[in-house]
Parts: sequence; structure tokens; C-alpha cells
Amino acid sequence: ISINTGTLTATTDPSTPANAIVIAGNANVSVGNFRFRATGSNFTVQELKIKVPSDAATSVANVTLRYRNASGVEQTASQALALPSSAQPYAIATFTGLAFSVPKDTDQTLRVYVSIPTIASGASSGKAISVLLAGSEGFRAIDTQGNAYTKVADGNVNSAATNGMGTMYVRKSVPTLSAASLPTSILT
Repeated sequence: ISINTGTLTATTDPSTPANAIVIAGNANVSVGNFRFRATGSNFTVQELKIKVPSDAATSVANVTLRYRNASGVEQTASQALALPSSAQPYAIATFTGLAFSVPKDTDQTLRVYVSIPTIASGASSGKAISVLLAGSEGFRAIDTQGNAYTKVADGNVNSAATNGMGTMYVRKSVPTLSAASLPTSILT
């Protein structure tokens, strides 16, 4: 009898939000969703890293994950970003102690949110915030037999992988347009 090992993969989920303008000072802004697929075994994701491009790092106060545990109860975990040095391309939020359950032969979604500080507190208008799931860096999942997996993708999985999806643009305010009364109905 041969026993095959399970596989766990992650991709950008089609439910990732469309690009949008977001106001600085907002908490829990949905940026990206990642679809995890388990084949051949149940998996529990215990550790992972979320990356934010370093150019937008000061416009993110913290990163929050939402996922379901083995009982189907939604869990929330938040971490601050470790700001990068000038040479590093990403700021990183490191999550440990997770209980993200991906049952055998199913898909489960990991939802990623960011909190954006006010402009006065460090956010910059015009910054483009996207998130990336580190495919092998800092990743750990356990299958039903207790085997550890340290890779879920070849490279980073980007929330902005699909054109028009997964990027939030920071602004101080949203412009509003209104109609003004004209002195006459005849245009010259």
C-alpha cells in the first residue's frame, strides 16, 4: 500500500476587491484575498508572512487576517509591519500561532485587511497599497499526519496579480462634484 502525501497551494482569489481610492485614517480596508487548496490531506496553516511594497509601508499601520479554524469559526489576527531598510523591497507582517484550517479537497479563503493611518500620522496621499503572500518565506502548515510544509507557492502571491484588482490608493479625501446653478439655460 502506498500513501500519497497531500499538497497545499495558494493563489489570488477571484473575490479580491477591485482597485479603489481609500481615505487615510480608515481601519480594516480589504486589500486581497488568497485561495488555499488542499489535496489529499487536511492542512492547518500555522505561520505565514504578508508583504507590503516598501514604498507604501508608512501608509499601513497594521495587517489583519481573517480565516476559519477547524470548527468553522472565523478567526482574526493582526500584526504591525516591520518597516524595511532602504534596500529592502517589502515591509513584512509575520504571523505565527495561526489555526487556519484547509480541509482535504476543498478551497478556503484567507482575507487580508490593512489599517491606514491618517496623513498627519504618516500615510502618504497617492501611495498604492497591495499585499503579497510569501510563498515559502516564513510559511508553515501541518497536514493530518503531522508533516510540516514550508512552501505554498513558487514565489510571492500578489493581490494585484489580476489587472484592476487588489490595489488601494490612499487619498486624504475623496473629491466630490456638484452641479451649480447657471445664470441662463443658453450656452454661448
